[in-house]
Amino acid sequence: MSEPPEFEELEQIPWSALAVKTPDSRTRLVYVALAVAATLGLGLLAVRWLLPGDGQSTVALPPVASAGDPVDEALAAGDVTVGEVDAAGRSTVAVGPIPPESPVSAAVGLYSEADLMAIAVDDELRLATMRAEWFVQDYFTVDGDQQLAGELAALVGDVALPHSAPTGSSYVEWARAFSTTSPAPGRYIVDVAYRVLSSATDGSFVRMPVRAVAITLEIDIDGSTTIIDLPASTEVPATNSMPAAAGAPGTPPEDLIAVALLSVQGLGIEAEVLEVTSDGSAWRFIVSVADPSGIRWPITVVLPST
Repeated sequence: MSEPPEFEELEQIPWSALAVKTPDSRTRLVYVALAVAATLGLGLLAVRWLLPGDGQSTVALPPVASAGDPVDEALAAGDVTVGEVDAAGRSTVAVGPIPPESPVSAAVGLYSEADLMAIAVDDELRLATMRAEWFVQDYFTVDGDQQLAGELAALVGDVALPHSAPTGSSYVEWARAFSTTSPAPGRYIVDVAYRVLSSATDGSFVRMPVRAVAITLEIDIDGSTTIIDLPASTEVPATNSMPAAAGAPGTPPEDLIAVALLSVQGLGIEAEVLEVTSDGSAWRFIVSVADPSGIRWPITVVLPST
């Protein structure tokens, strides 16, 4: 007797029951919004607790571009705020936060408005040089100009100067600064070399030897200058004789001679070759040119060997 076949019964389970359950996107957005609100609330409470309750406001300034200077880098990295205003109407700028171990922490503190408006050191140096040359030019010029005499009297005070009652004439041909030192912030000592044309007893002018003086002056943060003292004597920089030119006498090609004569036509007329030497790599010409007065001047021309 055969047994009836066995049938396997399978229960049907919906696919939705097998899928991973995920929260509704709208519910997730609600959670995120609540978290952000809570964070902002805690931040506001912390700021209100940390800041002084004196009613003063701070204004955030944009980061300052760093140029390699430690202070500039601190300004670029820190939070810069404008702080309180003192009785003179000057505001201060606080730089922070700066780590206590930072090498610039001792140098960066509160900057006054005057500090921020101060001119740069390089600008001060150029200004000191210019003012010293200008003062030397005026100080050693005696030409009867009463306005100049009054300006110098205002600068040096009660010191008697020859400008108000001159007994002769003196003109500064040129004045050039050759050394500048700064013994203190804003104070400069500028060494100036100059040459004077002085009147002789016969009415002609004599070119005096080159001399040098030291001018001490101060520069304020707004760029104004103050002459501190009268010119002080100082040494003129030493000069050496021209070294002998290397090379042996020779005869260059005719085309090079023509080029040498043509190259000095802007300096005078009637150019003549006085001397030619060669070191194997170049020709050195000494060419004489005349000016309208008839005076002839020797000029050097160097041309490569061909």
